[in-house]
Amino acid sequence: MKRIIALLLCVVSVMSLFAACGGKAEKTSNKGSDGPVTLTIGIPKSSMVSDYYNNYYTQWLEEKTGYKLEFQFFATGAQDYKTQLSTMIAGNRTLPDILLGFDLGTDLYERYGRDGVFVDLAPYFNDEEASAIWWERFRLTDEYSQENNWRRMQAADGSGAIYAFPELQDSMIDIMDYQVWINQAWLDKLGLPMPTNPDELYDVLVAFKTKDPNGNGLPDEIPLTGTSGALSGQTMSWLINMFIYWDRNIHFNVDESGKLYSPYRADEYREALKYVRKLIKEGLLASQVLTSSSANEMKQLVTPAEGGAQLAGVVCGHLTLCFVQDDPGILNYEALPMWGNCIFHENTHNFTTFVTRDCQNVDAAWNLLMTMTTEESAVIQRYGKQGTPEEGGTWTWAPEGTESIMSTAEKPHSAQIRLYKDTWSTIGNDNWRNVEATILLNAEGEGNQAVPEEETEVRQHKYDLFNQALANYNKQIAEHNPKDELICPLLVWSAEYKEEGKAAADDCKTIVSRYRTDFCLGTKDINDDKAWSEYLAELDAKGFDMWLFYSQATYDETMAAKNG
Repeated sequence: MKRIIALLLCVVSVMSLFAACGGKAEKTSNKGSDGPVTLTIGIPKSSMVSDYYNNYYTQWLEEKTGYKLEFQFFATGAQDYKTQLSTMIAGNRTLPDILLGFDLGTDLYERYGRDGVFVDLAPYFNDEEASAIWWERFRLTDEYSQENNWRRMQAADGSGAIYAFPELQDSMIDIMDYQVWINQAWLDKLGLPMPTNPDELYDVLVAFKTKDPNGNGLPDEIPLTGTSGALSGQTMSWLINMFIYWDRNIHFNVDESGKLYSPYRADEYREALKYVRKLIKEGLLASQVLTSSSANEMKQLVTPAEGGAQLAGVVCGHLTLCFVQDDPGILNYEALPMWGNCIFHENTHNFTTFVTRDCQNVDAAWNLLMTMTTEESAVIQRYGKQGTPEEGGTWTWAPEGTESIMSTAEKPHSAQIRLYKDTWSTIGNDNWRNVEATILLNAEGEGNQAVPEEETEVRQHKYDLFNQALANYNKQIAEHNPKDELICPLLVWSAEYKEEGKAAADDCKTIVSRYRTDFCLGTKDINDDKAWSEYLAELDAKGFDMWLFYSQATYDETMAAKNG
């Protein structure tokens, strides 16, 4: 509570500063327009959206705001739309009023902000009246998330500028770094117990590979599969955390004396890579876990064509990405118990929405973003048209007092919506398949859905699996994870630190990633002491000490601010 009070006092102080300096949100006009306000949205075009104009969400926003929305479509791939945008900026071409879903990276978008390409939105965030909707929703997230995200939002140069409008997701389900599912039907057929440690998992995977558990007489089983980065599908994070605490976004741990150390240099990390190498070498682990961020291949393994055999034994990934909705194949799977460490991320955060220099009515752009932040908008952005199936809708509000699918006797939880159909992965025109400018509380539905009076066995099992996974996570965190004070918090480097140490940090991260892949694929021998020494030497040569130095300085400053 002390931390959140400090945060809010900081906000109030900044607001007072803006008021004193005449910094209240500057009012602008839609110059030369006699009709309704028109706003142009630049957006990477999604192949899953059949029509952006004859679109339920577009029309809903236009009705709520009174504005007319136009679209300027950009390429889907990040590198392509970055190139398009940089070409437009260099050529001084007119930009859309709002860019939505542009993953530019913090350094690039802050540079565009300093150069005047993007509007500084801090005066709006610090105008309590103008930003009331956002702050009301933001304060419903947990304290730790509020602290971290308010820091993330502000420019690293210490100016207090905010160049990106954030998208935040606070979810009981999505914050798990990995969700792991095991084919219980295969375990039962082979008479195997549920594994409870790395050695037992290895034995199960060997049996899955050699004893034909799917019964088709073919050696086609994939014992363990996952991804390199799909939602809750961080397979390497799961495997490495069996041996050492490793948060892939933080990079450092804290010892008892308050000093940072790198898991990448630890013997336990090396043992983890040896384990992964053994799995890949023996054909027990699909090597795509090092390279592919797509979960589509996993769906084909667990949901084969009619008459086909299931091929996957253990699957790492978000339940909704691994299994086709309403397919009975999910009934064969159970949540795998966790062992080792478990990594929770406080929420998903993206800073990919910007108001540009060519927006002639920033007030209108801000009002549109505030409308997109509302509860109703958040649900529509994720689930499409409101209404029953008979009305052509996919969801309705849940009656008051209805329990959600994640509600348990130990942790009761009210439902927010009744979801009839999840259309996110199908082509349609009910929304933009984009949730880049809003706050989604508990994913505004995924873990907040009502359990219908009549539910299929398949869907009920899906809900049970979510609860199993969450319970496994919480149990393991309580029993095994390091104490809170030994877990490094988010480190947001200052502009000065970035200027002096970012190149070294980036080089070291690249080396860690490259060697991890080489060791796991066998390009370099993880069991060879000389190869391991070469890895450590290359880290040192590329500036590991500098990376550690500025990380330690940032950690010390962060802790001093929290404790002050």
